[in-house]
Amino acid sequence: MVGVVLLATVVVAGCSGVVPAPVTVPTSISPAPIWLETPQMTSPTTGWTLRWIKWGVNDSELARTTDGGRTWTDVTPPAAAALLSLPDTLTPVLLARDSEHAWLALCCAGQTATSAGMLTEVFSTSDGSRTWTESEPLHGPAYGGPASLSFTGPDDGWLLLTTDTAGPARFGQLYRTDDGGRRWALVAAGVPASCDPPSLTVATTSVARIACGPPGPLLVSRDAGTHWAPQPLPRSAGAVPQFIGRTGFMTAGPASGLYLLVTHDLGRTWRRLPLPSGIGAAPDVRFLSASDGIVMPYVSPGSRVPVVYVTVDGGRTWTAVPQGLHATDPELLGYDFVSTRVWFAWYGNQAQARAQASTIYRTDDSGRTWTAITART
Repeated sequence: MVGVVLLATVVVAGCSGVVPAPVTVPTSISPAPIWLETPQMTSPTTGWTLRWIKWGVNDSELARTTDGGRTWTDVTPPAAAALLSLPDTLTPVLLARDSEHAWLALCCAGQTATSAGMLTEVFSTSDGSRTWTESEPLHGPAYGGPASLSFTGPDDGWLLLTTDTAGPARFGQLYRTDDGGRRWALVAAGVPASCDPPSLTVATTSVARIACGPPGPLLVSRDAGTHWAPQPLPRSAGAVPQFIGRTGFMTAGPASGLYLLVTHDLGRTWRRLPLPSGIGAAPDVRFLSASDGIVMPYVSPGSRVPVVYVTVDGGRTWTAVPQGLHATDPELLGYDFVSTRVWFAWYGNQAQARAQASTIYRTDDSGRTWTAITART
């Protein structure tokens, strides 16, 4: 942003007084801070996020970065901008697949519940937000909206709508697309389960799962979403399974001795592998692929995470990486892992949030050293 200062001066040249026109002098003004909501970094440089425009006001926009989080550009689809600013818009669902493909599902702005249900729209881009496509409205259940999006590729996607996103969700309807989100078809209604929050993951074009936090069920469909049934889990299961294709991971066992369960056949059989000791009762275990994973040990609020564990062989072996970031609650809002080496963490001090932007930290060496980035427009 450039400010303008006007200088009025009088210059005497010979016998004539010359009064020049005002001179503009640019003055640098720091860009306004922004507040990020769960950034989704798809590469070391590119990422997507919803952000608040004003603190304490239900007014947000979709933003994108191409410089590793230093600057964020408003890429909100024009038709979605008005919906995002309305107070009765339910929490949008954003899915960023890569630097070019992203989807934004919105529901219920300015609507009232009717027997016909609430209307959801999906905005999609396949060229890095240069252009957007708006889907036809989807008729969802009353008092509900989008809960989870999952795509197996740039074209084949699944959208789960729930009957109640404010509390325990009773799943209502499942839609599918085969053209990148332009058109959606209803494939299942009344999927029989109840949990909050639901997590939809698609393993193949025919196999999908809806996972609920323990002790909720794990539902599986093997006929492209038409029929759903609970899938038994090992009795010792202690977390929601994570699936990457046919491979899945989840923690299990007592709090004093957690271990890792791994499947390579879509959950029919599970193999037990050891986890590092000293990771606490509720570690953050994330797998980025069928081979690459990270274990963030649980520490008490305000304590430092001394070491993080990394695997590149599907959990068979783990490497301890000393950490250089003081991860504290409540300032630490979350992590995003691009690879086993490139991570992002973002902070936001709630007591000072009116004046300060979210602070992003980046590491390129698995957390040994970090660089602070102030998010700006």
